[in-house]
Amino acid sequence: EKCNSLLKTQDMRVFCTSQKKLYEEGLTDNKIYLGVMWGGRYLRSPDVFLDIQNKSKEKIIRLNDVINVETYLNTLGSDKFFFVSLEKSVGNLCKIKSRIDETVFDVEKQFLTEFIESPKEIKSIIVKGTFKTKLFRIPKDISVLDLKRSKAYEYINFGKRKNFTTELPKQAYDGRKIIMACYQGASHLINYNPNGLISHRFFRIIPKTKEIDEETLVLLLNSTFSSLSLETFRNPSLGGGVLAHGTYTIKEFIIPDILKIKIDKKKFTKFINREIHPIFEELGINPDKPIREQEPKPLPDRAELDKIIFDELELTKE
Repeated sequence: EKCNSLLKTQDMRVFCTSQKKLYEEGLTDNKIYLGVMWGGRYLRSPDVFLDIQNKSKEKIIRLNDVINVETYLNTLGSDKFFFVSLEKSVGNLCKIKSRIDETVFDVEKQFLTEFIESPKEIKSIIVKGTFKTKLFRIPKDISVLDLKRSKAYEYINFGKRKNFTTELPKQAYDGRKIIMACYQGASHLINYNPNGLISHRFFRIIPKTKEIDEETLVLLLNSTFSSLSLETFRNPSLGGGVLAHGTYTIKEFIIPDILKIKIDKKKFTKFINREIHPIFEELGINPDKPIREQEPKPLPDRAELDKIIFDELELTKE
């Protein structure tokens, strides 16, 4: 009760703040109080996280200040109907194999779209190439008459007979350029999806204004500083080393103020295209030895990105 500043001992930590500040932190853009994650921000966070918040408070922002988060694509239990394998393509016709019972159907090409089913399919920050699974979806602009005349109509009726829904939500029609896997392991990775491919178990990060450059934001989100946010604001209910996130945890991330920091994106073309390794390898740390006894040796391109951010926040080497 007598503490009026940050107090740290070997046994405890007291983080002092005011009710007014806690209230303001929990306000939405339209001034509705929803709260913030006190557990991540004040209880589980390491000392260095609090030190950075105090030292660089004028240069950091909550991710929620500049982005909105959309939930992932949910097929309401109809994955087996919508997720198909492309067996053959000739002209406008494609042969697909259904996961329901492996039956092969002919469908028009316009009923299929590129699709990222799993985070395991992406090794780099940037999403590139094609993927094995395709998404079957009814085109938005097709007329009822043209739909009934199509070869794909047979597959749609097949799905209905098997009691699957055949209509998809809006997330199946408008891909986003920044996506983040719902679950992550030792590889800390937030993806840049320049072609707006539709994705499955990925949250979708959408800048609130046109001032926010998406590629710069992706670089900030893949820095080591943001990796600290990944760990701090995770959903603590899962074990086994899994980083689980929700729309509310992503909004809590602390990042450098993107409108104040300057990054030459061209210097990091190789970085966003190369494979991102487990975080220990990225930072040059042996996880089998005491971490604090080691001198980090981060990969050169990561070190270059981190230096820009650390300098902007005026952090010391320690």
